[in-house]
Amino acid sequence: MTGLPQDRCRVAVLGGGITGLAALHRLQQAREAGAPVDGFLIEARPRPGGLILTEQVQDFIVEAGPDSFLTEKPEALALVKELGLAHELIGSNDSTRRTYILRHGRLVPLPEGLTLFVPARVRATIFSPLVPLASKAAILREVFFRRSARPDESVATFVRRHYGTGMLENIAEPLLAGIFGGDVERLSAQSTLPGIHALEQKYGSLTRGMWTNPKTAGPRPPLFSSLRGGMARLIQALVSRLDVRESPNGTCLKFGERVVEIRNLQPSGPGAPRYAIRLESGAEHVADAIIPALPAPELARLVAQAHPGLARRLGQISYTPAVTVAFGYSHQKTPPGFGFLVPRVEKRRVRACTFVHAKFPGRVPRDAALLRCFMDSSAVQLGDEEIVSAVVEEIQRDIGFTTQPEFFRVYRWPAAMPQYEVGHEALL
Repeated sequence: MTGLPQDRCRVAVLGGGITGLAALHRLQQAREAGAPVDGFLIEARPRPGGLILTEQVQDFIVEAGPDSFLTEKPEALALVKELGLAHELIGSNDSTRRTYILRHGRLVPLPEGLTLFVPARVRATIFSPLVPLASKAAILREVFFRRSARPDESVATFVRRHYGTGMLENIAEPLLAGIFGGDVERLSAQSTLPGIHALEQKYGSLTRGMWTNPKTAGPRPPLFSSLRGGMARLIQALVSRLDVRESPNGTCLKFGERVVEIRNLQPSGPGAPRYAIRLESGAEHVADAIIPALPAPELARLVAQAHPGLARRLGQISYTPAVTVAFGYSHQKTPPGFGFLVPRVEKRRVRACTFVHAKFPGRVPRDAALLRCFMDSSAVQLGDEEIVSAVVEEIQRDIGFTTQPEFFRVYRWPAAMPQYEVGHEALL
């Protein structure tokens, strides 16, 4: 908080998802530590949490958005512990973790030893039915790759260059589509795969890089972490910590208030506010500084007048929609593992399916199954009945379910996933 004026600095946080709430939490901590700063938050939705939404349906815990966070990323885990939720932490059932790829109508396990699409165990990958002959040869040749400086390129070009088209279509594309929800022909290898891209810069061969950097021996933490009552517990704990007094020195939360414009103000004296924030209701708020926690296109629209150059660049960042469908079943068994992915070449509506009951403990009643299906982005144009009908038909065909689900929930996120396309680092 260095560089603040001697009078109090009023900071507006725009967006009430996890990013905005965490930012407001840090502002409040700074104020409590003596910094001359006050914060307030404005969110267009009537509820906090953004893409994080947990529902209790019968005795099932259903996530509409993210169901967990990566345990190896320290920030989320630190925040959970700071909020007093450590006793609610649960880890994924990694002892039974297995992922399948749907290939020609049947579920084929991913070969062991893969880090995304990079094979640490070459033999297991070469003998996998997912890898065609040309890619088997490419995997063997890749071990001898040398370092070479290359400009940013698409993920598709990057994978083809190392392991061939078969590895791209059958393994890399469904894995990366499941994570980033985008088109591998447009996604940037440098921005989307920074760790793997760094291996190429250092070793040339990704496979040799994996051999040179073995995983740490000994017990490893679970890959994914969540909270016993669902990810919404994190949002509830954050909101409960925030000071919501309507006072000049208090933190204010404003939900159901949509920002329509941000204007620069002409300073009229020392300590005068820099920005006017106009709401759809006609009300205005002033701020000395703004922390935006909004999708890039939304922020571009708001700062078009105040910062036209920034707005132009923000407008170059695209987003893809997400449609997820949750199904609850009684007395149905799924194959052992966490779920399956569907390559684009299979031309299915479902691109991925998580077996939630197998991934985390305590999510479903005894002997029940909870499936979470991720749709092709084109499904955002379909009605709920059409989506459910298509998914149930594919699930029955692919994993042999014979009964109808006890319930379903369809969730639509029109702008869910920012796309790190080729040139993203330069844009930043």
